[in-house]
Amino acid sequence: HLTLKELDLGNCKALDMDKEINKIVEIKTLEKLAMWGTNISSLTERFDQLKNLQELNLNYCDQLKSLPERFDQLKNLKKLYLSDCPAGRNMPPTLRAQLKSQGCTIYD
Repeated sequence: HLTLKELDLGNCKALDMDKEINKIVEIKTLEKLAMWGTNISSLTERFDQLKNLQELNLNYCDQLKSLPERFDQLKNLKKLYLSDCPAGRNMPPTLRAQLKSQGCTIYD
C-alpha cells in the first residue's frame, strides 16, 4: 500500500501517461501531482479518487483537451496549473466556478 504524498513526472516524455494515470489514481495519499509537459491526453474518470490531492500541475500538456466529468469532486484541490493546456481553455464555466468556490486557485 503506497503512502506517497508527492509525485513529479514533469517532462517525462518517455512514459505513456494515458496508461500510467491508471496506476497513479491508485495512490490515494497523493497530495501533489506534477505531470507538466507530458503526453497525457485523458485523465481517467477515476481521477476523482485522488481525494487528498491539493495541487495538480498540467502545464504544457498540449494533448489534454478536457478534464474528467467528476473533476469537481476533488474537494481538497487548492492549486490547479493549466498554462498552455487545452483543458484550461476548454473548461466549462460551471466547473471553473465550482472549483473556485471550493477554494481552488486556477493558474491558466
